[in-house]
Amino acid sequence: GVVKGSANVLGREVFARLDECVEFEDTARPRIVKNVQKWRKVMDSVWKGILGKDVSLVPQDATTALSPFHTVGKLLETAASRRLPQASKEELRADSLKWLNRVERYDVESIYGRYVHELSGGMAQRVAIALALASGPKLVIADEPTTGLDATLRIQLIALMATMVKDHGVTLRLVTHDNAAAR
Repeated sequence: GVVKGSANVLGREVFARLDECVEFEDTARPRIVKNVQKWRKVMDSVWKGILGKDVSLVPQDATTALSPFHTVGKLLETAASRRLPQASKEELRADSLKWLNRVERYDVESIYGRYVHELSGGMAQRVAIALALASGPKLVIADEPTTGLDATLRIQLIALMATMVKDHGVTLRLVTHDNAAAR
């Protein structure tokens, strides 16, 4: 049982400390024993400076992936604060509204004050896209971002992500089973 490998994300090796979390119970009959608590601590320390700042995620289902405890505005302000750490509350609000306006031009003030569970599936996905880009990442991973949406909305959201990625110089990793979306 040899455990090794590597994964490089934006020049950072994310599995460099993997061997700290894996032990062999018996050398005669190797069986890997993972120290889950240590694994979490190691991964947290490795990803802490990457996730949310350099790498963002557009989840498959934003209605269940985004925090139900914060308004859309609070979520966007938190993301924007990673890119603008010295910004005032007013500047973060203005920046957040700007990102929300880029993904949806209808009643952004109302959406800003709502919770994710109060939004339609398509609107929640638009918020997730704005949220992923608001922190100024270098890489956006979109995990099946159009699942469960109608064909028209799928096309709109893929075009929106492509435009935003092009306009902001971000790399997009699109994970999908939808061949039409991948084109």
